[in-house]
Amino acid sequence: MDLEPIGVCPYHGFYRGERCPKCKRVGMHIMNGEEADMLSRRMTAALRHSPEKFGLSMDKHGWVKISELASALRRIRKLKWVKPTHIIAVALTDPKGRYHVNPDKGLIRASYGHTIEIDISDYPDASEYKYLYYPATEEEVDIILISGLKPSERSLIHLSTTLEQAISAGRVHTEDPIILTIDAKSAMNDGVVIKKASPYLCIAKEIPSRYINILGKASEIERVIQ
Repeated sequence: MDLEPIGVCPYHGFYRGERCPKCKRVGMHIMNGEEADMLSRRMTAALRHSPEKFGLSMDKHGWVKISELASALRRIRKLKWVKPTHIIAVALTDPKGRYHVNPDKGLIRASYGHTIEIDISDYPDASEYKYLYYPATEEEVDIILISGLKPSERSLIHLSTTLEQAISAGRVHTEDPIILTIDAKSAMNDGVVIKKASPYLCIAKEIPSRYINILGKASEIERVIQ
C-alpha cells in the first residue's frame, strides 16, 4: 500500500493508486511509490524523532511549518525535488494516518510514534471508544498487570482501536501476542487522558493497571472472531 503512486483528482483531491478510488479517473501524477515511501520515511524521522537535526522549529504540540519541512528535506540529495505539495500529498493519503495537517495554518505533525516529548492536549479526545487494545509478550504481561502501561521506546503509549490492529502490531514483536483490553471509558471518566491520534491508534502518557485486563492470545481470539 505504501508503495503505490500518488496522484491528484480534480474532483476528489490526492489519492494513492493508479486511479481515483471515488470516480475512477486517472488524475495528474504527483510521485511514484518509491518516491512517496522515501519522502515519508524522512518526514517521520524529522517529525517523530529529530526535528533539530533537520533545523526545524517545532512547537510544543509537535507542529512545524510545511514550507520549512520542504526546505529542510530539499537539502537531502535524493529529495531536491520536494515541494510543500508533495509533503501534503503524502500526509493526506497515508494509509496508517501517520500525519496531521492543518492546511489553514500551513502546519504538519506526526500523529503518533514520537520519541521526543510533545504536548498532546490539542489532540481530540478518545471518547468514542469504550475499549482499546494493547499487544504484549508473555514476559510483559505480569509486569503490566501490576504496574500498568508506561512508555518505553516511545514517549507515549500506543493503544489500538481494533483487535485486528492490536494483533497486527503485536506480531511485529512476537508470533502470538497476548492482547490486553483497556477499559478506556472508565479510565477517561476517572481523569486518565487518552487522545485519538488516528482512526487506528490512541495515545496516552500512562494507563493504571486497574483498567487493564487480559483478553487472550491472538491465535485464540482469531479463531473466535473468524
